[in-house]
Amino acid sequence: MKKSLRVILLVLALVLIDQSIKIYIYNNLMNKEFYIFDSIFGFKPIINTKYSYFNSFGNMGIGLITHIVLNIVMLFLILIIFYFIKERYSNNKIIYCLFVLVCAAAICSLIDKVFGEEV
Repeated sequence: MKKSLRVILLVLALVLIDQSIKIYIYNNLMNKEFYIFDSIFGFKPIINTKYSYFNSFGNMGIGLITHIVLNIVMLFLILIIFYFIKERYSNNKIIYCLFVLVCAAAICSLIDKVFGEEV
């Protein structure tokens, strides 16, 4: 199988897994929570209405459209950087693994913002 097709399929598989888990949690586990080691580590699902961790943590007030534009810009930067590194430093498996993970994360973030539910 051609390497680029394999990379695309891996990214799509990770996106599908991520979105499936989010849909399952949203439909079945939103009202459930449990903790391990008292309150140090646990599971308590919430919907992030501020679109990103940094926006929530810093209370920056950045809107949805800005987040979507930033995600699209990040996807293009990821592609450009990946192709630059691939051409300059050869075809290293670690480079492909990092690209697959980062690209899948950026796509999942974009999907969450475009199709997510605003509460």
